[in-house]
Amino acid sequence: VSTQSTGGPWTISPFFVSCVSVVVPSRMRRTETRITEALLKSVSDKFDVGTIFELNLRQQNIARLECLDGCVNLIHLDLSDNSIERLDNLTTLSNLDTLILDNNRLTRLDGVERLQKLRTIRLQGNQILDLSALSPLASLKSLRNVWLSNLNETNPNPVCSISQYRKSVFELLPQIKNLDGQRKGQPYLDFSLTDSTRSDEQTLTTSGPWLTNELRTAPVPSDRIIDESIAKLGKTLQAELKECYDLLQSNSKTLNQLNIR
Repeated sequence: VSTQSTGGPWTISPFFVSCVSVVVPSRMRRTETRITEALLKSVSDKFDVGTIFELNLRQQNIARLECLDGCVNLIHLDLSDNSIERLDNLTTLSNLDTLILDNNRLTRLDGVERLQKLRTIRLQGNQILDLSALSPLASLKSLRNVWLSNLNETNPNPVCSISQYRKSVFELLPQIKNLDGQRKGQPYLDFSLTDSTRSDEQTLTTSGPWLTNELRTAPVPSDRIIDESIAKLGKTLQAELKECYDLLQSNSKTLNQLNIR
């Protein structure tokens, strides 16, 4: 298989190369996690899956939804950071209120229409390409909150880049109140304008020492010195509280826009 000419380098025949295969040790391969009744009981610390109200299956390397039939009372389900491509076997989750599917491999949402009590669905970091993939959400009359990207526009789905994205989604899903953390009917928050160099950025002034020099240096402070120091401290605190109040008032519009149910 290998030859070496006199004084020459080693050479390897093509036949030998074609027969070589690389085997990755099993401990280096991450296998798919199957959802089983034992797994559900383990992560929820419940003996009966019918008594599970909140279930966290985040980062479990799950590719398929299965064995959820018994979770009839489930209200909150977190399946983020997995490898899910399809929303199968959700029929019995009729009480589900919140479904978190961030960072999976979803391109469509067929199957979600069975979740008639669903109010919130999070889908950041998937591969939803167009509005047609969102059509199953239109039948969910209780749906109020949909996330296709983060509030600051990071981790978006491809659909977020279409023309008039927000307007189109609100027209397709007129029942929802919040899209990507921003409330329907409120001015759009452009996070591209927020940075550390904003000229209108406000900061609180640093307060001075709480004790006057006279009070600190007096061996035994007199009542007059104490009263004067307390009066001065009171004025300082009052000024700082007013500054805090003015700062909150100046940003009240932004705070109202972020007031999400």
